[in-house]
Amino acid sequence: MRNLDLEHNFYYDDDLAQIYFDENFKHIKGNSWLYIDCENLDTNFNKAEFFIIDYDKTKKRDINRLKLELCNNSYIKDDTLEDLISEYLTYNDLDDLEFLLYEYNIFYKKAYTSITVMGYSQGDTSQVLTNLKEYKKVTGNTFNKTLHNQYFNNLFYNSPITGELTIRFDYIILHYTVLIIILILTLNM
Repeated sequence: MRNLDLEHNFYYDDDLAQIYFDENFKHIKGNSWLYIDCENLDTNFNKAEFFIIDYDKTKKRDINRLKLELCNNSYIKDDTLEDLISEYLTYNDLDDLEFLLYEYNIFYKKAYTSITVMGYSQGDTSQVLTNLKEYKKVTGNTFNKTLHNQYFNNLFYNSPITGELTIRFDYIILHYTVLIIILILTLNM
């Protein structure tokens, strides 16, 4: 091998990064995103289903107190708690709602998990929500927050590196072939 020449052209592929991002996330509100896994998961975010209320464990008076709080002190008997929660989340964050549920002794289970991803600059944070039940149904696996945290950070704040590596060289086969023939002839004599 002679005249080895390596030529490389590597770069961050922001277009490919945007494609990966758009295939995996749907914007909900503010810095909140829904993980849709290349649209394998449902693209609709049902706000009322984020917290599944356990009506058996929760006292009815606590539910009525929460309903009163959510409809801004104008109690409307026909509105369901889920409708009020959905309306509340139009203007408030999930953390605010969770605090209210805790404050009013409402027993609940989360249907979604939340992962906070952070970028490289101060203020680069986003919240990614994943529907746990649907994720399990589609993939057959339980959702692993640790693995997905790194994956989400990568999709949010990194770009893949693409490029070309060109290797050129001269390789003289004839030289080695002649040398081998001479060796064989001398060994046979």
